[in-house]
Amino acid sequence: MYKWSSFNINFELPVKEEWEEGLETSSEISVETNNIVICECPKCTPKRKHPINTLLINTKNESWFCKHCGFAGDLVQGSKILPTENLFEPWSYNPTLHSYEYENNLSQTVLDNFASKKISKETLDFFKITQSKIYFPEIETHAMAVVYPYFMENRLVNIVYAGKYRTSELGGLETCFNFDNISTDHTYLVATELEVFSFYEAGISNVISLFGGQSFDSFPLEKIGSVLLNFLSNIEARLNDVKKITLALPNNERGNTIKEELLRRLGKERCWVVQPPENNYFWNDILVEYGKSKFLSLLDTAKPIPVRGIFDIDDVEDKLDELYHKGLRRGYSTGFDTVDQFYTVVPGQWTVMTGIPGHGKSNFLDGVMVNLAKNHDWRFGIFSPENQPIQRHFAGIMEKYFEAPFDLGKPGRISEEQLEDGKKWLKNGKKLIKLT
Repeated sequence: MYKWSSFNINFELPVKEEWEEGLETSSEISVETNNIVICECPKCTPKRKHPINTLLINTKNESWFCKHCGFAGDLVQGSKILPTENLFEPWSYNPTLHSYEYENNLSQTVLDNFASKKISKETLDFFKITQSKIYFPEIETHAMAVVYPYFMENRLVNIVYAGKYRTSELGGLETCFNFDNISTDHTYLVATELEVFSFYEAGISNVISLFGGQSFDSFPLEKIGSVLLNFLSNIEARLNDVKKITLALPNNERGNTIKEELLRRLGKERCWVVQPPENNYFWNDILVEYGKSKFLSLLDTAKPIPVRGIFDIDDVEDKLDELYHKGLRRGYSTGFDTVDQFYTVVPGQWTVMTGIPGHGKSNFLDGVMVNLAKNHDWRFGIFSPENQPIQRHFAGIMEKYFEAPFDLGKPGRISEEQLEDGKKWLKNGKKLIKLT
């Protein structure tokens, strides 16, 4: 049994045996709306430079949640530490994710700032952008911030706050911004929420951004794959249904690094790529400097990612024209006039010879190689395990070089002088190398 008397709430509830730390505190407490009491956190307050009250206690469901360290729990089931949890749903103990209500309260200063970026109030209203004074764990104090609510299937799953610092709700789901406007036919993927607004201003709503995208410029490149793109696992089921994904990222090292990792994860076969032509430009820069018409015309230049082994006319158009005007290029002679009428050897092309076993394929190929080595100074490496022993294979090669038999008793066989000349020829520049 645990008595929660330090908050002037005199009731007792059962708790787990391992829950030993109380919520005793001597700090001044205040009662807020929706049955929420706020006070110091027993876990993190002693370690902080600025001991601001961050523990939210819900007196209705007897639970608590710290906005600084994620310490959470209830009087029945005990405590949980959010940062160690693998959460795929908004954390039930965080009251902000369940009591959030949109307020159309953007100040004129914020509106003017967005207006300078060609983002209208109507666009901000559509995405339910507001502002609030919130607690930033990085600075251990409250500060004004623009509020970006993240929805999935019309349900609030996270809130990203952007001001001098940037943070999101502890326990919230990492997801993309504008999830509910993913189109299974075609969806754009951009870097930041501001880029989503820019596309929307241009009449395009099927666009999503990286989770907490405004930290794009400061995120360490080495953690892109391991941390920045973790949100993809939470939207994988929806993205798997998208037929075409256009990656519209900034034209800089960071944008290109993220693009390559996204191509690897999403699959090149369904990805297109488009970038602003200027280095270090975001799409909002294009909207501000060139306007909607130029913005859309640049998007029309998106290109599919070439898939290895698949070609279209654009890939070979110049070579096709050359072939038309100059005709088929002849290769090197095989050394056999009757064969040259139908086949010559072109460097870089692959030739496959097939036929009935034991009918002379290897013997003929040795003859072609000898002729190319003798007439055009070609060199070869040979893997022919059926030609054993190896010295017998070299004897056959000499027969083709001198056009004379090698074996004893054969009329006109290779002389000893020719044998020495043949060995010198084979050694000279390693004309033919036997490999097994």
